[in-house]
Amino acid sequence: MIKPPKLNKGDIIATISPSWGCAGDEDVRWKYELGVKRLEELGLHEVAAPNSLKGADFLEKHPEKRAEDVSGYRAKAWYEGGSLADTEG
Repeated sequence: MIKPPKLNKGDIIATISPSWGCAGDEDVRWKYELGVKRLEELGLHEVAAPNSLKGADFLEKHPEKRAEDVSGYRAKAWYEGGSLADTEG
């Protein structure tokens, strides 16, 4: 089994919405915000994928945008942890 590297304070957690996009919906957004707060309390930084918070209606009409988020974030070296400086550029 391959284990990802241990996360450290200052590392980045990229969030995506690969299912139906409810994280961006008004009635569910508070759960997302609570999760971000908890990550910050652990000293981690959260970066949302470009389309992950656009809501279920948007992602239902544009499944290619959800796929772009998943593919794009897998390609980023900092997906498994890194510093904020790694995301610039």
